[in-house]
Formats: sequence, structure tokens, C-alpha cells
Amino acid sequence: MKKLSEQENITGLETVPLNQHPLSNGFIKVCDKIGWLTMEDIFNAGLKKVAGHPKINDEWFDELLVYLKKLGMLYRMNP
Repeated sequence: MKKLSEQENITGLETVPLNQHPLSNGFIKVCDKIGWLTMEDIFNAGLKKVAGHPKINDEWFDELLVYLKKLGMLYRMNP
């Protein structure tokens, strides 16, 4: 079996359902209501759309940024 590189592991996390990430229930509920089911959905929405969404509050956004920084994926947030 091929061992995945660190970058391949990180990239694979983008398509894992959000409820399988170590994120709060509140974070996941907001994402479900908006229709974002994976990190890829959030990345595709872009930073301005995410930050400007009426269901997004400061705590939600902080949790997203902290988690992405922890994974080394902060660079994936497009403007």
C-alpha cells in the first residue's frame, strides 16, 4: 500500500465530511445550514463570501482560521 505524503494527506482532508473533523457542533451546524459539507466547499466559497455570510460570526470564523492554521492549510483560503 502506498504511503501518502504529508501534502497528499492534507489535500485529502478537503473532501472529508466536516463532521469527521475535530470541529465544534455549532461550527458544523452552521456549515450544514449554508450547504458547506466539506472543507473544499468552504475553500470554493472564498474568504469574502465566507466572512460576509450572515450566519457566520466571529467565533465561527476564529475556529476556522485556528483549525486551518493547525493543519497548515490556511493558504487554501482564496480571497
